[in-house]
Amino acid sequence: MLGQIHFNTATQMFSSLVSSRQTTLSRNNFRQVSPKRQRARSVMAWALFQMNTMMTMSLFKDTKYDKDDIERPYDVVVPGSNISDITWSPYPRHNGERRACLDVFFNEQLNLAEIANDCNRSMSEDGEGPIDLSVWQKAERLGERLFYWYHHLPASLGLDDAPPHFLNLRVHYHYTLISLYKFFTPGQNTSLPIHIIHHAKDLCIHSAREIVSITAAHGRDFGFDRMYFAFAEGVALALFVLLTDLDNEKSSQAFFEAAVALRAASRRFLFAKGMMRMAYLTAVQTHTTLPIRARKLFKDFVQHSWGPEDVNRFNSEIPNVALMIKPNGVDTDLIGLSALFEKWEGTSAKMEGDSPDINPSSSSSNVTTSP
Repeated sequence: MLGQIHFNTATQMFSSLVSSRQTTLSRNNFRQVSPKRQRARSVMAWALFQMNTMMTMSLFKDTKYDKDDIERPYDVVVPGSNISDITWSPYPRHNGERRACLDVFFNEQLNLAEIANDCNRSMSEDGEGPIDLSVWQKAERLGERLFYWYHHLPASLGLDDAPPHFLNLRVHYHYTLISLYKFFTPGQNTSLPIHIIHHAKDLCIHSAREIVSITAAHGRDFGFDRMYFAFAEGVALALFVLLTDLDNEKSSQAFFEAAVALRAASRRFLFAKGMMRMAYLTAVQTHTTLPIRARKLFKDFVQHSWGPEDVNRFNSEIPNVALMIKPNGVDTDLIGLSALFEKWEGTSAKMEGDSPDINPSSSSSNVTTSP
């Protein structure tokens, strides 16, 4: 229940912060609070709001609070502080210094967080029941807001010589887009016309490829070993989306590139390590034939990075992005990674044409057809 604990903690912190602010306002004139303190409080509140939005999106839960009364951090004027003068350079080299554009970046990041929050709140209300045309129309209105935000990003946040936070902003956008339209893709509980289902899948596939492309740029310019955790989440989601489209050559290539990036992230993040293993097990369970290079990569991962003891490290409800996509053949009643590992690790999952068995739990007598 680790993910849920973090989620509840963030919610309680946010509520306490808002309550404290309201108490301060009721007892004193808010202007008497120093500008630095006002800004620090706003930074904390908005950070928790964004954390909550991402956590609820990955745990399939409704957003628990609003931020309507919270002033944006850099709307608070702090004498002697000029955020627009802050520069960025790669660490530890400190070459290639450029303006960080934090004032513009934070404004657009909060704009996206507000849209993502509305997407999550809306779809968590409708995602449990049958998906009908009215739900699709609501999603389309939210999608239009996302598209407008993306196509009207300021030129100062362009991708030429972009620092990592510019790249991460776009990963967040595509992650949100997939999270919105995943409800309408094949295999979901929907009676929508087939052209709508295919359109939703195309949007998700396109965003998954874009996440891989952005991640490749990060790896080329800064290295995968300096990848944000948010990047790892985005790459994991892209990997599972692309798993459903491997007959397409572009998707197959992007799947392999995503697996390479996630393998690198797995050296830093336990979540990424679990997603690498789960991606292969999902392919086994859905009888999906992986590209040859990808099969070799997963084989190497299991032989050198994964052991039977790793299963017990996921004894919590860490979000499983495989179930966000709900590929055909996956038991959608199992939400946590630990539950799926417990069920699937007992199978003897062999890479097609490879020997010996790459499943570390090879003592099991259950055999599953290889993908």
